[in-house]
Amino acid sequence: MAILRKIPLFILLVLLSKWIGYAATSADTVPMQLLVSAFYCFGIFLSAWFVRKNTVNQQLFVKLNGHDYFVIVRNLFLQFVLYRLLRFLGVYLGLNGHSVNQAAILQHLQDLSVAELVLMFSFIIVWGPIFEELVFRGYVMNAFTKKKLTLGMGLVSALIFAYLHLQTLFISWDNLLVFVLYFKSGLLLALTYRQTKKLTASMAQHAISNVIVSIPVIIWLVNG
Repeated sequence: MAILRKIPLFILLVLLSKWIGYAATSADTVPMQLLVSAFYCFGIFLSAWFVRKNTVNQQLFVKLNGHDYFVIVRNLFLQFVLYRLLRFLGVYLGLNGHSVNQAAILQHLQDLSVAELVLMFSFIIVWGPIFEELVFRGYVMNAFTKKKLTLGMGLVSALIFAYLHLQTLFISWDNLLVFVLYFKSGLLLALTYRQTKKLTASMAQHAISNVIVSIPVIIWLVNG
């Protein structure tokens, strides 16, 4: 019964993360982006409260140590090695490695002012990683099992994380590679959380990963 009571909270957090993520990519004015920032703050507060209520002795924002940084760097390296291997395999199999809305997002970014771009990248680098790690790692990996941070729940969190980033309802041949790439990222974030027992570690890895992915986009915007 305790697990059944947690399912509605889980659905609420997942839908909230999906909706706020969509709102963030759609916001095209500073007032709208500031409103999305407020939504992110609300989502972070709500998810942090749910994590504290549904976990035992869970400290949400803990200072990282040398071991944590080593795990982050190691898993980031593994993440990008796997990315290149999966992209190579995807090209060999004829899979599409681009999300359905990637071109639209790039066009959207190109139309934004400097202030709007700064706010948009704050969603990508700061607010998004904090909120998503609280939901997918903090809540999903803790709320439904007494044995904390199991690999099985890490797989579940990665599957949900990947599916919600597809921006489509069904997994098909056209978006299979994109799903696998997101699943790989979600799984390595789960491993970092499991190995460090700190959400701040997976948040940092998530943020750094998004920074690295954003660099080519920033270069494209500057040259464009």
